[in-house]
Amino acid sequence: MPTEQLPEPNLMTLRELAVYLRVSERVAYGLAQSRRVPAVKVGGQWRISRAALRRQLGEQPDAAA
Repeated sequence: MPTEQLPEPNLMTLRELAVYLRVSERVAYGLAQSRRVPAVKVGGQWRISRAALRRQLGEQPDAAA
């Protein structure tokens, strides 16, 4: 039975940002805190907009998004 692939959530955690950018979590935190990436604090935790980050980096959006 084929498994359905869930769409990527639009908001990333700092850990996911670090993996995405291939940097340490400490660097990802600094990027969020300095607003060098499109990030907001939700309930005391940073969340980064995946779509806004891709636009900022000049990446093409996914066809499914």
